[in-house]
Amino acid sequence: MGFPLQKFGRALGDETIFAVLMVAASSLSFIKSISLAMIFVPEQFGLYISSVGIATLTSVLVSFGLIESTTKLYPHMYIMSDMAGIRSHMRRAISLLAVRIIALVAVAAVVKFALPDLLQSLSYLTIVLVGGLSIAIGALLLMASLVRAIGSVRMLLMFSFMRGLFPLCLSLPTALHFTWHYVIIAEIVATWIVFEVTSRWSRKFNHPPSSASPTELDETSGKGGFLLYIAGLSSTSITYGSRSLVAASYGTAVAGAFGTIGIIQQMGTMLGGVLAQKLGPTLIKDAATGNMRLWRIGLLALLMMLFAAGATVGLVGSFYVPFFAKFWASYGISPQLLVLVGVSLFLPINLVFQFALIARNDEKTILYGSIGAAVLCYSGFAITIIMGWGLSGFVLSVIAADMFQFALLGAKLIKPRQIIRAMIEKNKN
Repeated sequence: MGFPLQKFGRALGDETIFAVLMVAASSLSFIKSISLAMIFVPEQFGLYISSVGIATLTSVLVSFGLIESTTKLYPHMYIMSDMAGIRSHMRRAISLLAVRIIALVAVAAVVKFALPDLLQSLSYLTIVLVGGLSIAIGALLLMASLVRAIGSVRMLLMFSFMRGLFPLCLSLPTALHFTWHYVIIAEIVATWIVFEVTSRWSRKFNHPPSSASPTELDETSGKGGFLLYIAGLSSTSITYGSRSLVAASYGTAVAGAFGTIGIIQQMGTMLGGVLAQKLGPTLIKDAATGNMRLWRIGLLALLMMLFAAGATVGLVGSFYVPFFAKFWASYGISPQLLVLVGVSLFLPINLVFQFALIARNDEKTILYGSIGAAVLCYSGFAITIIMGWGLSGFVLSVIAADMFQFALLGAKLIKPRQIIRAMIEKNKN
């Protein structure tokens, strides 16, 4: 029997409403970033965005699979009504991450003292602030795993809204009166506020609507975390580490322009991420109980396509508004480049693909895709530096890496040969 059209339409409508609300919540982070790009000169914004990138990369680097394992561990524990176990695990994880990051900060400070020329672009204050932001980001990533595991749409919406609103309210006034260092401090404070508010709210969800057999779920809980760690490290190195490379090779002005493009790409990443947060844990729970519904991925893919199309039109249209045209020109960003960036906003559907593969215990494919994408991206960067292609070469390298990952994960998940074989069998019958 075919899939009921009425059910498809109703499901698409629900996902659309959720997507619209999540985009509204996630747009607060975009507004914050683009506002900071307008407040700071390109060099200052380049320093800010590079520091945030290093902090994010550091939080992933010191995890060694600890954070990544919670993607599957927390949904399984929540189904077993083990909220106490989740909270205990989270406290231990945050403490361990903090110790690792503090040790890394100490090493960086010693290196700077012994070899001042090696880290001359980083002050002691910057090193400490990057470390503090790394700890806060790691803690919030763990809290995000708990929110996804609970599966409450209302809580997920409010969590996303707070993640955007609190940093926005603290960072912009700070940027208007102080330097970018104080903006980092404001973001650290805002991140911990979000963590604490969410932690208190989560106590209302100590028991899931239904439970499953612990022995059935415990076999795969927490496994694959290290593979996801390596995969996440590779992907994060593209998203954030690349900014430092651009700054080192072309200067902070080009890094600021590259960071601005990254903010636009972050719109797609945010949407793909929030949709994955809603569907992903459901897929993991369903797979654990033997009832996985992959057809819903098609709904999210359709929404991502519509979003990319609308964003592309909006970006091109912004060049006809004098204020935005002047802004793009100040960063050396062309309309043609924004068209490519707009179309590529569909590619964060990869995040949904990753959750589906995690549910199938196929973390290896995610790892292969991330490593392959990183190799392709940095190869493109090397060619760009050698050939002198500048900003366009860097951006195209990132897009090519995302396309590679999309092709690999999609083929593994959808398995065209099985679909064709099934269609042939159906026609025979």
